Amino acid sequence: MTPEKFKNIAPKLFELKKLKNGFDIPKNYLDSVEENIISSLFLDSIENKNSFDIPENYFDLVEPSVLEKIKNEDQSIPESYFSTVENRVFEKIRKKPLIISFHARVIKKLVPLAIAASILLIFIFQFFTDHENNDFASINVNDIEFWINNGNINLNDTELAFLYEDTQIESVSIFDFYEEEEVYNYLNELDVESLILTN
Repeated sequence: MTPEKFKNIAPKLFELKKLKNGFDIPKNYLDSVEENIISSLFLDSIENKNSFDIPENYFDLVEPSVLEKIKNEDQSIPESYFSTVENRVFEKIRKKPLIISFHARVIKKLVPLAIAASILLIFIFQFFTDHENNDFASINVNDIEFWINNGNINLNDTELAFLYEDTQIESVSIFDFYEEEEVYNYLNELDVESLILTN
């Protein structure tokens, strides 16, 4: 319908259309209006009713009546159970639950496995290494000296000279290191007889 036809049919409504809307509705008002009305009606109906009636002296009589019922059931209750039960319940509530992280579990299981694997590798390498390369170079110098001093190896001057025939020995004078007077003093103080007896 065109505006001209609408003006001819209903001139009063046409004039109202030009006026600004006098009512503003909040955004999403119509989505929640039904729930709001029902909940307010429900609350109005509850306010007039007193649904929680407590008999007189209820809290004074509840503990003895519970204890009496328990005694009639022939169950044994530890002494001071009811005086300590509240504290025990609160302690259990306050305790944090034991949480074991995935990271801690992995470390707890992998570290011993890694140690066992490394020990196993050491034994495998020791087993497969060549143990038959025992040559003269692997003998310790201290062992050789021990054998010579105990008479297990007999070497004389000619054998030693034969072993070291390629080695040139320089002649060294004692006077290169000491003064002549120091040498004479040493020889004068030396007990020659003790040297003869030891050799």
